[in-house]
Amino acid sequence: MTNILTEKRVRRGMAWLNRKRGSDDWMCKIDLERLDIANGMSCILGQTYGSYSLGTEVLGIQLSRSFLVSLGFLLSLKEVGKRILTEEWKRQLTKACQ
Repeated sequence: MTNILTEKRVRRGMAWLNRKRGSDDWMCKIDLERLDIANGMSCILGQTYGSYSLGTEVLGIQLSRSFLVSLGFLLSLKEVGKRILTEEWKRQLTKACQ
């Protein structure tokens, strides 16, 4: 079960990445079976840019942990070890790609 804050963070992250990339073409290319926000290679930025660190570098956000958390690209300290953020990304991407 998701909470409203997690849902808002993911929506904010989707909208922000759409603006940065100039389109939403990345959304339906995410492998939902592989998606894991806690893994730098299979998270949203990892799957979109090749790795989490390369994604943050390309997007110019590598130094702002709080900004990344606010966009749902990084787990908050309370979420470490939990799947809630990954599950919300899957839910929102499934909805967007129908």
